Parts: sequence; C-alpha cells; structure tokens
Amino acid sequence: MGIEDKIINKINLQIGANIQNLCKSKELVNSFVEDINAIERKLNFDENDETDMFKIGLQDSQSKVDDLEEKLTKIDVFEQKITKVIIKHEQVHEHIKTYLDKINELEKFVEYYRILQDIQDINSELSKCINSKDEQKIVDLFLSLSGSPDASSDSSVIGRLQEVEAPNLKMYSRRVALHWHDVIKEKLSIEFENILKHIKWPNLGHVTESLNPTVENLNKLKSLAEHLFLVQLPGYDRFMYIKLAPSIVCPPIATPIELLIKPFRVRFEYHFMSNRQTNRPDKPEYYFTQILNWAKENHHFVGEVFQGSATRAGISENVRLEFIRGLVQLSIEKLVNDIEELSLDEQLFAHLIDEILSFEQDLRSYLFYPSNIPSAVNVITQATFFTKWLKLEEKFTSEKMDLILSDENDPWNTLDPFGFMHITSPLTAALNNQQLDLELDELKIPKCADQFVRLLEAIKERYCILPQPSHQLQFLALQIDLIDNFRQRLVQLHKEGFVNALNVLNAIFYITSVLREWGENVHYLHLHAALLGPNVDDISSVFDKSINELEHWQNKLVKHLSSKFVDDIKSKTMVYRHDSWITMPKPAEPLAISQSAGEMFHTVIEILHGLESTLSTKIFISTLRRIAKKLDDYFIDSMIMTTKFSEGGAEQFKFDITRNLIPLFGNYNRKPGVLFKNLSDACHLLSLPFGTTILLYETLKSFNKTNSEDLQKMKEALKEIGIVSLPITLAVDVIERRIDICH
Repeated sequence: MGIEDKIINKINLQIGANIQNLCKSKELVNSFVEDINAIERKLNFDENDETDMFKIGLQDSQSKVDDLEEKLTKIDVFEQKITKVIIKHEQVHEHIKTYLDKINELEKFVEYYRILQDIQDINSELSKCINSKDEQKIVDLFLSLSGSPDASSDSSVIGRLQEVEAPNLKMYSRRVALHWHDVIKEKLSIEFENILKHIKWPNLGHVTESLNPTVENLNKLKSLAEHLFLVQLPGYDRFMYIKLAPSIVCPPIATPIELLIKPFRVRFEYHFMSNRQTNRPDKPEYYFTQILNWAKENHHFVGEVFQGSATRAGISENVRLEFIRGLVQLSIEKLVNDIEELSLDEQLFAHLIDEILSFEQDLRSYLFYPSNIPSAVNVITQATFFTKWLKLEEKFTSEKMDLILSDENDPWNTLDPFGFMHITSPLTAALNNQQLDLELDELKIPKCADQFVRLLEAIKERYCILPQPSHQLQFLALQIDLIDNFRQRLVQLHKEGFVNALNVLNAIFYITSVLREWGENVHYLHLHAALLGPNVDDISSVFDKSINELEHWQNKLVKHLSSKFVDDIKSKTMVYRHDSWITMPKPAEPLAISQSAGEMFHTVIEILHGLESTLSTKIFISTLRRIAKKLDDYFIDSMIMTTKFSEGGAEQFKFDITRNLIPLFGNYNRKPGVLFKNLSDACHLLSLPFGTTILLYETLKSFNKTNSEDLQKMKEALKEIGIVSLPITLAVDVIERRIDICH
C-alpha cells in the first residue's frame, strides 16, 4: 500500500461515509498542519543550541569518521613498510630453499645408502653364520631384514622401505630376503625333520609306545618350530590364499605344520593317488578313515607341543586345528582330482556323498572341526556337483517312498508298542520305555508314516552339516516337497479305496505332530531365520504350510467319518423313533432298556469300540465329540420334536438316554454329559414334575424375549431347575412335547 492510499484510508476513517461529517475536514486539515510543523521543528536544529540532540549526534559521527580516516592513513603507511619487508624475506627464502632442497636430497641419499649398507651388512652376517649352530642369531638377523608378524613396520629394513620412493632398492631388499628365507627355512626344516625321525614321528597307530620323545628332543622341536613360525616370506604372504578348487580357497599351512604333515602326505599319495589296490573309486571310505585315524592319533600331541611355539612367534592360529586342516586338505585334493569322473556314475557318486557326509560328521563330533574351515563337504557343494546331488536325493527319496507305500511292505500295519525296533520313534525318542509304550499305543502309528518320518529325518541328518544356509534351504525345500507328495499319494490311495480313512487319519496325525515338534527345533528355527530374515516379527515354523494342508484334510476326513458313522446309527433308530411314546404307561417295575433300542445301542458300541481301538487317541476324541454332537442334535430334532411323550414315555426315553446312551460314551470320556448337553436338558424337561413344569412353562410364555430383563429372568428360571445349555425357544418346544402340558 502506497503513502497516498494510507492517507486516503486515514481521512476516510476520520470523516466516515456520512456526508454531514464533511464539516470536520477543516479541523482535520488544521490537525495535519500542526503535526507537520511539529515534525519540522524536531528535524531543524539551531547551531547555537548546544543541547540539540541532532546536533550532538552529527558532531559525534563526524568525529568518528575523522578518527577512521586517520587510522586508514596509518594502515596504508604500515602496509607499504610490510610489503618492503616481505619482498626482502622472499628473496632470502628463495635463496635458502635452494640449499634446503639440496640438504633434503642429500639426507635421502644418506638414508638410501644407510639402508643399502644395512642390507649388505645383514647379508654378510648371515653368510658368515648360516652354517653355525646359533639359530637364534640367524633368525634375529633375518627378522631385522624382513620383519616379524608381531613387530612394527619400522623395526626391519623392508618395513623402513615402505615409505621410501626407491623401487629398485625395494626389489633388491626383497630378493635378498627371499633368498635367505629359503636358505634358513631349508636349514631349520632339515633339523626339524631329523628330530622328527629320531622320535619316530608320526604315530601311525601300529606301535603307540614308539612315539616317546625325550625332554631334550621336545625342547629342540619347540625351539625350531618357533623359529620356523617366525621365518615368514617378506610381506607376510601367508595371508595369500591357496585355491584348491574354483570355490575352495584357504590360507597356506605354516612351515612347522607342513613338516609334521609331510610323512602323512607321502603315505597318502602312495596309497591313494597311485596304482595301489587301496586307490579304489568305489571305496572312498579307505582314505577318509585313514585321515580320521591319523588325526585322532596325533592332534593332541601337535597341540600340546607346538601351540606355545606359535603363540611366542605371534601366530594366533590354533595349531591343533591347523594340523587337522592339513590332513583334511589331502582329502580335498584327492576329491578335486576324482569327483568329475565319479559324478558320471550314479552309484559311485551316491556312495561318495554318503562317505563325505559321514567323514564330515566324524570330524565335527570327535575332532571339533569348525564348519568355517574348508573340508571335503565343500567339494560336493560346488554348483555342478550340488545340483547332481539334489537330483540324486530326489530320485532316491521318491523310490524310497514307493517302497514305503508298496503292499509288500505292509504299510498300514500299526507299530508294535512292545517292539524294540520302534523304540526310537522321532516323536518319542526322549521317553522312557514305559512312557514310550503308552505313547506308541495312543498314536497308533502306521508303519508307512513311521518310515516316512524317518526318511525326512535321514535327509535332515545328511544336510544339517552343510556350512551354507542356502544349501540347507534347498534340502528343506526337498523335504517340504516330499511331505506334499506323500500327502497327495495318501489322498489318491484313499480315493481309490486302497486304504481306509482310519489308517490315513493316524498317518496324518502322526506326521503333523512330528512336523509341529520339528518346527520348534533350533535347526529349523535357524532355517526359518535364514529364509525370512532374522528380524521377522512372527516366529513361526518352516512347516506351517505343510501342517495346515495336512490338518485341513484331517478335519475333512474326521467330519466325513463322523457323518458316516452317525448315519449308520440313525439307520438303526427307525423302530425306536416310532415306538409308542405317546401312549406308553408309567412303568410299575424298575426301568429296563427299550427293546427297540437294542440294535441302535449295539451299533453305537461297535462303532465306538472300533474307533477307539483303531484311531490315535486325540483323533478318536475329536471324532467322538463330533459323533456325540450330531447325535445330540439328531435325537432332539428328529425324535423329540417329531413326537409326543406321555409321562411313562418321557421316563423311558430319559432312562434310555441318560442311563444307557450317555454312559456308552462315558467309557471313552470322563464327562460324557458335557457331550450331550442339550439332550440331557431335554430329557430333564420331559421328566419334570407336572407342577414344576406348568409353572416354568407359564413363566417362559409370559415374558417377552426381546426384552433384556425378561430374557434374563427366563434364563434364571431355567437355571433354577438345572437347565443350563438348552436355548429358551427350544426349551419351550420340548415342554410342549409333553401330552400332560399340551394335548
């Protein structure tokens, strides 16, 4: 908004929209004039007035400006002087810099020749003492040239050369160091091997007491081993990995360990990499067993004698494990050489895999060989061979499943709870014999289900030692596919009528129980984390999908089975349903079961006994409840609600149900009345005394069901006479079936 707009707005505010206010315009003009004059008086000042604030402010500002101009003049003068001094010193600096550069260059030459002289002096000293017995001095001289694993970089000649731009001198120093490394290593190795021969190393298990070194020999071995650990290649090239196969690399083995393994390597190559009879493609267990025996018989001695030497030399590796690794490397080299040809023969390859897995298991169980160190199993997990392995597993497991379900195998025979061969059932392995007998008897495990679970467990035992989770997950996928395949085969067999639903239910229930237990196993929890990530919110089972599919089919079978047996029972109730309930007199003698109910109850007894003796306990309980629920509904809907009851008929019906039918279910359930809640309530209503029934009937009919208070009163009225389950509407309908209430 401009100044004019502001003035217009102010005038409009003073005068307003009323034309009669125009008389105020003169007063408004006079007011503005006075304001302008006042402002002018404030801005004008008298030069003779010493108290005028504007005059004082201007004078003060002028004084400061004069001071600044004076200081700027001084700065200009000082700058001119400084410039002259800088020019003078720059000339001096340039003159001095030339000499400083020459001095630095001379110092580099001095250091260069000093290092060169040190190299020559060390070389000369080593030449003089290399044939002496002073091994400590020889090693110290070499370390002063090449450096040691735990020393700083500037403590050796080669270390000092790291920051020097002298490629030729660096090359020369490395050549000298490499020369003496080989010479010293050879000298110490010869002495080391001589002592090993003297103590009759290695222990091959033939004469155990022959390996009994003296204290002197042991001390000498320890000293030589420490020296050999220290004499490393210049630059510590021991960190350069050796490639045994395209996907198998490992660090080189330290010299003392190499010398300890050397006799084993000679024997190994003689027996298993030559034309000897022990080198048989169909017997890889020969060399695996030999390596295990060598490791078991010697690894403790190696660890106890040489670990201290390695530690003093600054080597952090576990000497005992390094020795075992060296022996295992022999098998890796052998496998890499043979596996291509062996993989072409299915039987040889399958046998080789079995032996490798057994070898790996023994290494970890008896020698505590870590999974992160290369081993024979790394050879068969290379992409090409691992794919062949998986295909073999798929083929063999499929054939095994055919055998498990074949008629010759008697697949549906139930396991004998007293049979010794079934004591180690996967689901009951932790139980004692007595508990186991009860468990197996309750499970009613079909032979095929037990064998299938063992097949899955065998697959797990084979692949659980694989070092890579990705490889284990592929075998897990195979297990899950097998479970799905087995389920589909059972479905097909059942549909075609080759196996009855009871046996199928037992098989499904057992397999589901095992899978649910396995899902909580650490092995499968780790695979779950590898599959979905360690930060997944829901910790579930890798078998969840398989379990859900099995349980879905199990529920369908139980539902179908229950309906079938209830239909069988219904077919036997035709005469009973049409008995003379409406005219039946009140019995004079103690009640007995209705003659028309005999066939029905006999059928119930046969069905329940057959199910209990055939089905797994939990499946039987589930089926029993379904049958009871269907019968509960059937007797109310198709009998009580379709007939009328005299007092005698009601008492007879109640006797048949509460003293005969329900107790039949009581043989298999501790609280059978709970299974027939509605039917029990209905029988109770049919047999209530007349007066109580009339009072209850009128109470129920007088209240409004849509009113919450009335509804609560009706429930309380039913509860007072012991009716807790039957709905109010149905209770009224049952009462109306009595001929003494409703004619």
